[in-house]
Amino acid sequence: MNNKKKTLITLFLVTLLAYSSVDYNYTSNYQILDDDKAFAKYSKGKVYIGNRYFLNHLDELDYYDVLVEDLRLSDDPNMKVYDSSKFADKDMRKEIIEVLLEYEKDNPSRWDRSIDSMKVEWFFHNIFYKFNFQRKRTEHVDFNNKDEKQYDNKIIRKILKL
Repeated sequence: MNNKKKTLITLFLVTLLAYSSVDYNYTSNYQILDDDKAFAKYSKGKVYIGNRYFLNHLDELDYYDVLVEDLRLSDDPNMKVYDSSKFADKDMRKEIIEVLLEYEKDNPSRWDRSIDSMKVEWFFHNIFYKFNFQRKRTEHVDFNNKDEKQYDNKIIRKILKL
């Protein structure tokens, strides 16, 4: 194994250890909206959910506003969070995921993802993005049904405290 690979693996492991060593208490802080284009408001901004046309025609977005493309009616039902790599805080990610689950509850479909698997998938997308690994693919996270089993791992969740 060359030095570059060893360094990347070491950095990855150190990041995982540092990330998982901090314990914390989480308090959910989102609100479903009635009068806005946004579906919900969370601690740092708003969550907009809709088709690509709707998302592309939103005005005056703030940096931490979340754009989610609703692809739940596709062959592999999916919710795609754009620019997911900018959400480094796991509490923010959890709030956003909880909003997605509320959206599904209000608008039932065949989309079927667990909060735990989505937390793990989003975490790995962010880590890979930070290490410049397939950045076009890891910049956004797709919560499609087919990935549920792959990311539903209790051991990883425990190690990473997700």
